[in-house]
Amino acid sequence: MKPFEDFVRQHFLSLFLLLFAVQLIRRIFRHWKHGVRFPRLNSLKVLFHEGRASGNSDRNFFTRLGGASHCLRVTVTDQEILVRSPFPFSLIVESDLEHRIARGLITAVQRVQGKFSEWVQVDFLLPGGKTRRLSLRLKNPEAFLAALGIPGARS
Repeated sequence: MKPFEDFVRQHFLSLFLLLFAVQLIRRIFRHWKHGVRFPRLNSLKVLFHEGRASGNSDRNFFTRLGGASHCLRVTVTDQEILVRSPFPFSLIVESDLEHRIARGLITAVQRVQGKFSEWVQVDFLLPGGKTRRLSLRLKNPEAFLAALGIPGARS
């Protein structure tokens, strides 16, 4: 057992980096195979776009607690809402912040005043029939709501 312990001590950093690389490659492959595919924006009728939004998802405790700060791209088209996170963030953190939400699947949109800022909550149906909520902090929530045809919705 002593030679194994010596080997691990001598090569700990290399083993750690190898494990990290394997996990990253696994996540890249899973994201490539099962991730959300987004269309090019220049091929869509864009009604609203904001490139540095913040937000979180209600999927579980960790996604409610965590989220993204000033790095989400939120786009409203005539057909759907696109919520995207930047490339490395989407692989490293499982935040449930990549969605293509068809307008017909949106069940509610409301503005909510938090302790420190205002949020827009979007409730929508998932393919299996479950509901999900995304809470978005936008620089221009009025334009977002107007693009959805909801003038200044408040709760």
